[in-house]
Amino acid sequence: MKPLIKSYFILLFLAVLSSSSHLAAQASMSDCSCTADLTSLHDMIKETASYKMSKSVYLKSYDEAQKLVQEANSDYECYLLLAELLLTLNDNHGRLYGADKGATEEIRGNQTQLDKFKQSELYRAYPRSSLSLDSLEAALSKSKADDIEGIYHLPDQLSLGLYLDVSNGHYIAIVLQSNNAIWNPGETIYTFIPYVDVLGSSLTPSGADGYLLGVGGSLSSKRLISYTERIDHGTFLTMGFRKDSSEKYQARSIHRDTTYLRRDISDDITYIKAGSFSSWHPTLGEADRFYASLQGNISAPHLIIDLRDNSGGGDRNSDGLRRIIKEHVKTGKVYLITNHTTISNAEQFTLAVAEGKNCTVLGHRTNGTLTYEIKGTIGGVLSCDRYLVQLASKKHGKYLQYESRGVQPDVILDMHSEWVDQVIYYIDTHE
Repeated sequence: MKPLIKSYFILLFLAVLSSSSHLAAQASMSDCSCTADLTSLHDMIKETASYKMSKSVYLKSYDEAQKLVQEANSDYECYLLLAELLLTLNDNHGRLYGADKGATEEIRGNQTQLDKFKQSELYRAYPRSSLSLDSLEAALSKSKADDIEGIYHLPDQLSLGLYLDVSNGHYIAIVLQSNNAIWNPGETIYTFIPYVDVLGSSLTPSGADGYLLGVGGSLSSKRLISYTERIDHGTFLTMGFRKDSSEKYQARSIHRDTTYLRRDISDDITYIKAGSFSSWHPTLGEADRFYASLQGNISAPHLIIDLRDNSGGGDRNSDGLRRIIKEHVKTGKVYLITNHTTISNAEQFTLAVAEGKNCTVLGHRTNGTLTYEIKGTIGGVLSCDRYLVQLASKKHGKYLQYESRGVQPDVILDMHSEWVDQVIYYIDTHE
């Protein structure tokens, strides 16, 4: 073969090889199946501390997910499969979100943009029930007050019908009525997966105190979310839906717009709200100034610390309040108020204070998200750019028994009267 001809064929071969590689790369990039997202999530999970702790349970579920992934026929079904797999790590800091943020505040404030959002894939992503809404509502209206199934309301927003899907043990929440601009009657807003189905009864309390993984959409934006929920005495303890919407939701703090607050109820009782333990400014600076104002300035023998809706933070913040309590319990008593949305470092704080003397915890069981910590970066967007995962990298093993369970209070407060008033009554009757 002449050198020129030989060179031509070499160049032709290289061009074909390059073209084939390019096409293969394009094919790989276009592989946006749920299988690709499952593989991507699995690779991230293997880097976490919770994977090492829950490896056998997780790998069993991963094998099952690999079989079921072909049946995921929509983004919602894929998201549900991935969220349920993540649940098996027993790490409630690990979360999966939709990459599309949906109807943000900016979009909701602009009718043209909102109309455009209503043409999007995310707006139409939620399964529509094939059930007759009138028949569903009639059937669920017969449920008892303490049944999980039933009709729930969020005033001026939505009414939901919640029923058990006996085929898989999930609870399905269907929108029955809507005053919300982005949610429509007939849509599935949440699918609730009982933790006991995935983690086993030895890990999770049963009944009304049982954990549920809520998979669905944000009320305000329709973004795909997953979160922990408990449904107790006709109330969604996280989202606030209630069977009887005429009663005030007492589990939440009455001072919703204030992070730190002191109120001297009487000469004998001082009330303090600590709404966040964030270790970032400006919250940390506000906390430091607040704790400084309390130092040596509490003479009442009874100190109520309200930790409702405190989503945690770090010791850099909470240690300031612990020092004040440590000094106070030498001569007085402390009463911590907790609820289902007392989370993470606020739960660790509760345990540390409760282990000391002269402390009583009242309210509801805490969230059960305290063993792991988001430190460093594990996670990101999965391979198809549809879902975003955030995973914990640090473990606090001494709290493992409380993960997905929470801290049980000494005294359960009911939902029928203001909780601070109930604590005051407890103090008056137990001195």
